[in-house]
Amino acid sequence: MLKWAAINGFIFYCLCFGLFNEVEGLINIAIFAIWVTIVASPFYTNKDVIKRMAERGRSVPSWVDISFDMSVILVLCYHGWFITSAFLLMSTALQQNGWDESEKEASQ
Repeated sequence: MLKWAAINGFIFYCLCFGLFNEVEGLINIAIFAIWVTIVASPFYTNKDVIKRMAERGRSVPSWVDISFDMSVILVLCYHGWFITSAFLLMSTALQQNGWDESEKEASQ
């Protein structure tokens, strides 16, 4: 939980503080971190990754994770980052699908 909060809190802080206070460096850090997340999202379809996810379990409830991702997507859309927000939405869907598969595997 603490690791999830630290990573996502830092990204959200950089994004919001950078966008609302026009600090370009923080915006760049947040967008870079978001794109790293997007590029890594196809790994959530890998069977070995799904097995590991099943072993470790979620660090936060799914509604917290989805709510955070949707709030980032909404902030990005508000500020005109439509392509990044569309890709982050697809990344979120892949991630949640991976978690669903890992929960199925864990219950077997």
